[in-house]
Amino acid sequence: MPRTGGHLTRERIVEKATDLFRRRNYHSVGLSEILRSCGTSKGTFYFYFESKQELCEACINLLGTMMRRIGAAAFEGCSWRQGMERFVLHYLGSYNQPRPFGMPLTHLGLELAYTNPILLDQVAGLLREAESEWAGQLVLAGLARECADGCAGSVMAAFLGHICRMTLTRDPRFAFTAISQLEKLPLYRDDAPQKARPRPQKSPSEGSENILDFRQRIWLDIVDERSIIGALNVSGAVQNCADGKRLEILYKAAELFWEWGYHATDLMSILAECRVPKGSFQYYYKSKKVLATAVLEFYRLRCRAIIDRALSQKDWGKTVEYLCAAVARIQKGGSGLGCPLGNMGLEFANSDRVAALQVGAILQSMEDAFAGAFQSRGIAAGEARERAAYAVALLQGHEMRALIYDDPNVVSELREGLLALLDTIG
Repeated sequence: MPRTGGHLTRERIVEKATDLFRRRNYHSVGLSEILRSCGTSKGTFYFYFESKQELCEACINLLGTMMRRIGAAAFEGCSWRQGMERFVLHYLGSYNQPRPFGMPLTHLGLELAYTNPILLDQVAGLLREAESEWAGQLVLAGLARECADGCAGSVMAAFLGHICRMTLTRDPRFAFTAISQLEKLPLYRDDAPQKARPRPQKSPSEGSENILDFRQRIWLDIVDERSIIGALNVSGAVQNCADGKRLEILYKAAELFWEWGYHATDLMSILAECRVPKGSFQYYYKSKKVLATAVLEFYRLRCRAIIDRALSQKDWGKTVEYLCAAVARIQKGGSGLGCPLGNMGLEFANSDRVAALQVGAILQSMEDAFAGAFQSRGIAAGEARERAAYAVALLQGHEMRALIYDDPNVVSELREGLLALLDTIG
């Protein structure tokens, strides 16, 4: 049956809204902008949709349909290696063009994770469906079913982690690294030699217990045009009241951006939490955007502190346990918040290139730390760099999965993926 004019109108609204959400994020796109983009009146919109949320449900379904079609076309009549290459290259797109790209379903899911559990469940179901399809493809490639089921989660994590970094930096290297690693699956072969792996610890590793405490004083190296933010002494005391209030705003904004997302947190909520009038706020930070830059730097210091502490452990097994304990703490036992860098970075990915590149640089510093640690264990520089990129991708991707799925068991899958590196690192 041919589509009627009404169906075409509804499809046009969904397609335009999907594109706007991909470019600007769900919370920052108003209904009036959607209506202008598709030349539709408010009355016509409400004839098809009761609310913006119902429209978003239709957008998620559209993205899910697109993902299924891309996956089916990628793997039709070809091997796992060829299919994964085709799938990743589709999401690579024209990386040198200003248009948005990346994994829009995941971007939307991370933004909605804080504010809309109904829409989040819809996104989670579609991603789970994709993992199930990949597990089937891995079985066809020769993996045992139990191995394939476990592997599919790490395939999704590595894919999301690499695509996240590519989206932030516009650097195609991450997409091609993803293709190389996911094509071969060298860390998950049934015949790969296995070394004894440490048993999971019953309690988080020492030093990970303060990860959620934003008011735990640490040295800050942020400087803006107003004053130095890092005016802390060894005891954690600030030099003056102005520095104290500046830090209080920073800590509260870091909590709110992490819990609700950047776009869903308005400036008035931050001011109310800190009991600061708007005029006084501008003495400390010129705008919400300047504050966001400071928060990202604060996240950088905390994330690097976690990575450095983990890599200082005596062996790789203890390093993995520290990282998993940190992620478990961050996820709060299942009602997770995800990685603050990844969450906030993907909000900026297609809307604020300066902030996106700032997050990309932070993730690069984490990769550098892993690469240095691997080289110190006798791994050649090139191999150490590849495995470091893989480790960062797994961390980012599994944190995204844990947040979207609201599933603490994802930490166990992260453990298995990182411990697989132990087979060649020791």
